[in-house]
Amino acid sequence: MIYKGFRIENTPAYIWRIYCWGSHAGHNHVACWYVFDADGKRVTGGFTPGNNTRSGTVDLARRKDAKAWVDGYCAFQNEPENRKVCADGTAVYGPSYACHAADTEQQASFDAGYWEAQRRTSKKAKAADNAMLDTDQKPLEMGALYSCVTKHHGHTEHGRLVRYCGKDTKTGRELFADADTWVECSIHGEGLMAQLSPAIDPTTQGWPKLAA
Repeated sequence: MIYKGFRIENTPAYIWRIYCWGSHAGHNHVACWYVFDADGKRVTGGFTPGNNTRSGTVDLARRKDAKAWVDGYCAFQNEPENRKVCADGTAVYGPSYACHAADTEQQASFDAGYWEAQRRTSKKAKAADNAMLDTDQKPLEMGALYSCVTKHHGHTEHGRLVRYCGKDTKTGRELFADADTWVECSIHGEGLMAQLSPAIDPTTQGWPKLAA
């Protein structure tokens, strides 16, 4: 099912269960719900299979737990007026903070979704703070042409011409291509000065689609 932009699915998990204080045990299929974002990436859900000493568990045993996770995620994104900031700088959901919940599992799922949205927002903000800027203090534009520049004795010396192709998916490092050959290259100098040439989409030159 689609719920608030997320896809919720049930894929039963085959886990070890111990019954009646260990009097007997065995494998069994149990409901196990997963939540996927708009890109099809799993954002929550899963299970531990268990063993002879402990039962296996699932993260989201009910559909309403999965929906509560989505509700918590959306509450952080869409209800900034309900954020209650704690002493350590993190936020909690004001309307339910320190309130007794009749369904503790559902409340825990809501809180988990709320925290995950907060974590992702904080991660994006840190990435933006660490983003590389050009000499005009503007963020680099995908496919834009830049000149590697160095200040020398009061003059600006121009070096290699490069185009910005995005960030490496694993390291987050900015990647550049030679302006003529589109082969990946390094940059030299003290900064990058934007040129008047129009931007060119790197994917049209054989580059994969990368985050800006």
